[in-house]
Amino acid sequence: MKLQRNHVYVHNALRYLLVPVGYHKFRMPIMWFVWSVHMFIHYVYSCLFIMLLKMVCFPVGHFVRISALEHTTFIVSSAWIFSH
Repeated sequence: MKLQRNHVYVHNALRYLLVPVGYHKFRMPIMWFVWSVHMFIHYVYSCLFIMLLKMVCFPVGHFVRISALEHTTFIVSSAWIFSH
């Protein structure tokens, strides 16, 4: 019973998290796959963009440092922006 209740909580949390990006996209497993590939492509583009930023910022590396947290924030935010 407890497991079932937890499942409902997780499902509701997912539903509220996914509403902004269109919950209808997640109804079919094939759409899960398409969405995963879609997000992976954005992730790769974000990584490439970060690499480009690092190359540009390398001469002034003492002033501009891109931390792991900034990497993650940038990837998540760019993926969120691109998906809308």
